[in-house]
Amino acid sequence: MICRARNIARGDRGETQSEEQSRMMAADIQYAYRVDTSVHTPEQCAALIIEALFQRQGAKL
Repeated sequence: MICRARNIARGDRGETQSEEQSRMMAADIQYAYRVDTSVHTPEQCAALIIEALFQRQGAKL
C-alpha cells in the first residue's frame, strides 16, 4: 500500500509496479537482517544495519 501511494505520487510509474516487481522476485530469499523502511528513516535504517553488523562480528560501536 505504501509503495502504491509512492508510485502514484511519483507519476512516472504504474500504480501496481511495485507489486508486480515483488511477484517477480524470489519469494524464498533469506535475509540476515531486515529493516522496516515504512517506520524508520533512512538514517535509522542505516544505524540499525550497522549495529547488527557489529553485533554479529562481536564488536562494539
